[in-house]
Amino acid sequence: MGHVLRALGLPMGVAIGLVAFACCGAAQDMVNMSILTGANGGTYHRFGLDIAAIVKKICHVDLDVRDSQGSIDNLARLRTEPFAQLAIVQEDALAYVLLNKSRHPTIKDWVDKFRYVLPLYREEAHIVVRRDAKLRTLADLAGKRVALGEPRSGTNLTATLLLKAAGLLEGPSQIEEVQIGAREGIQRLLDAREAARVDAVFYVAGQPVPLLSDSENGIGGRQLAQLSLLDIPANPVKHLYSAAQFTQSTYPWLDRTVETVAVRAVLITYDFKGPQCDNVAMTARLIGDNLEELQRFGHEKWRDVDLNAAVNGWQRSPCASTREKTAVRACRFLSDREPVAATACRRSCEPGGNALECLLCKDKVESIGR
Repeated sequence: MGHVLRALGLPMGVAIGLVAFACCGAAQDMVNMSILTGANGGTYHRFGLDIAAIVKKICHVDLDVRDSQGSIDNLARLRTEPFAQLAIVQEDALAYVLLNKSRHPTIKDWVDKFRYVLPLYREEAHIVVRRDAKLRTLADLAGKRVALGEPRSGTNLTATLLLKAAGLLEGPSQIEEVQIGAREGIQRLLDAREAARVDAVFYVAGQPVPLLSDSENGIGGRQLAQLSLLDIPANPVKHLYSAAQFTQSTYPWLDRTVETVAVRAVLITYDFKGPQCDNVAMTARLIGDNLEELQRFGHEKWRDVDLNAAVNGWQRSPCASTREKTAVRACRFLSDREPVAATACRRSCEPGGNALECLLCKDKVESIGR
């Protein structure tokens, strides 16, 4: 269990032809509204840009799309970072938080204060290896050096849960854990120097990921030809993950069809009670009303979005469930200017700042908007 607690970090922008949003009036100031996503170039980040494109088109204002280390980072920052109203996280992170709410006061606070807005798409577990390494399945990682992802990422949590269930975190089959992200991990896979070596790299993201797609921000085609993906032939955690596949139609450099597992991404928010609810409702409505256009022009994973999927154990935000079907004043935000208290929040919420001061300051800012 200690492995999983460590994973928690505790002791397109595209041009979208959009459907008209009927309730919209004149745009108001939204400079303080943001969404926490993931690494720049990843699927979370692309989804954030797509959502921001909707807001820009309909409301003529900018939704700030913020990079992050991933799901665990987003959970912590949603609670403490000023003017972070939305975040994308993995459902297994939410499930683990719910399961362990009594084990740490911070986790209990997350459960008490967070609500989900919309279920999104399924993210696949990529386990990248060298093709010449002769590794084929998850079980072949026994005794290997494995990059699990950055410590505050959802990838790290998923990798930890899968490896623990497969018996690869203890005993004679124990792997050697390396806490680095996917890009650095794959670069090490391709590096011939022994000191840099890793044998496998976990990366949980919606396929196709730019990093593995010979894109401008990805790994080149010649290097991709040196790689393969591991099979997870039997789902070791069936209550958290569903079956999925990688094929050559998605990744042409693959040498076969690969069985894996997937976890759903979820858009979440804080349990707002006041005017900020209107913006959460607005975002939910814009996504729902323009889903068909997003599926045509946005990231490929919009085609996998199921807005009716269950998010087990979590309450839906009343901002989304009760206000999305009624007229709301679109583009409304807390105020035209950032509250004075936010300056102090920035200082205390920076790395190395006073965590308690940060929480109190954030509560103070939020209370202004209720």
